[in-house]
Amino acid sequence: MDCRNGDEHFINSTTQQYLNDIYPSNAGTFFYFGTRSENKFYHNASGSPVSDSGYTRVTKDLTCIQTCACSDTGVTNADCITVYPNSATTTVHNISCNCGCASTEQIPLPETDPKFDVLSNAISLRFDGCPLNPRIGIKYIKITGDCVTTGTCETTGVTFQTGYTITEVLTDPIYDICGLQCGDTDEERWVMISAVFERNTTIEECDLLNLGGLNNLRVVTTQSSIDGKSYKLISPPETHPGSTPERRIHKIRFDNNWFDELNYRLGTLKLYVNGYLFLVIEDFEEIIPRELNTEKEKQVGVPFNISFGGGTQGLHDHLIFSECSSPNGPYTQDPELFPNNVLSATTLSGLSTNILLEQNFGGTFMGAISQFRMYVEPLGSPQVQHNFRVLKNKFNLLDFWCPDCLVANGYVLEGYVDEFYFE
Repeated sequence: MDCRNGDEHFINSTTQQYLNDIYPSNAGTFFYFGTRSENKFYHNASGSPVSDSGYTRVTKDLTCIQTCACSDTGVTNADCITVYPNSATTTVHNISCNCGCASTEQIPLPETDPKFDVLSNAISLRFDGCPLNPRIGIKYIKITGDCVTTGTCETTGVTFQTGYTITEVLTDPIYDICGLQCGDTDEERWVMISAVFERNTTIEECDLLNLGGLNNLRVVTTQSSIDGKSYKLISPPETHPGSTPERRIHKIRFDNNWFDELNYRLGTLKLYVNGYLFLVIEDFEEIIPRELNTEKEKQVGVPFNISFGGGTQGLHDHLIFSECSSPNGPYTQDPELFPNNVLSATTLSGLSTNILLEQNFGGTFMGAISQFRMYVEPLGSPQVQHNFRVLKNKFNLLDFWCPDCLVANGYVLEGYVDEFYFE
């Protein structure tokens, strides 16, 4: 939709609320690339979160929910697992003695942190400020980390600590070159935005996964290893000839390998407006979309997406079971799947979460998009300018090589998104 005044202007109803109203700093998002949403089954069903020990989880009665493979033996491409992770597993230790003895041990299983599904896995482009002369913003979340010495000796007390930064780079208003001020005119205009990323190092085939790629994050393991029951892998029936070995699964784990090979992911991100080079970010770390850090049975569809015309609402409209005996509803919502800014205005203000996508990328471009293109290789400046020349007259685009025409003819922005490339 476009934003023009008059009969064609879209006006929000007083009874409607949009993500732009909740997150005005995300308004104008017209492209998003990365995690679709955090894993909504990241915490245990029962118990209380660390941030608020007085809160009893609404999921406390959902410990019985399992995947389809548990009830249907015909399902061979999935494992039988509980949807909400167990807080602990029981391990049996056999002890040699005269009478034959055994002891059991409860092994706690720590909850996963949903923010690791997002870090270095989300980027957006948006228009910011005056709709008639906006800036262009590039926002992304980047993981940071280093080995930190916490002891008194260089060889002891070394731990790996992680953190993250949320960065947004804003350009100057795109029509400042012609001295246009917001309010000078109410006429809107198309604009062609071209984002091009090119790595500093050319990597092909298997090296794409192994040199700074996803194989630095993926760990091949088994459910027994995750549950602290690795002894099952060297015990019957695993060791019997002809038996089916336990299925291998992938988990995501950040460690020093990901940071050691950072240089392989670095490149140059260029932003063109109507074929004109508008912004250059050197040593930009490529966003490589990946799966969530959970079992594949909990990832419906694809865990990451490409969105044009808006960002991602994350888990804002999520639904979960209210009880095990009502698989067809009614459904409810889990407070631990909302970001802190939503919880802060409720009786659950003491609850703190690491839900990041909604509050940083939940927004929409309320305008018109005519064309959208993606390329399998980075375009050079002549190619971007060629696309501009082809479309210049069709959309009456501002020519930055002849900026006086903007003031003379009252050129302003309407919102045309042409092409993006991410390697």
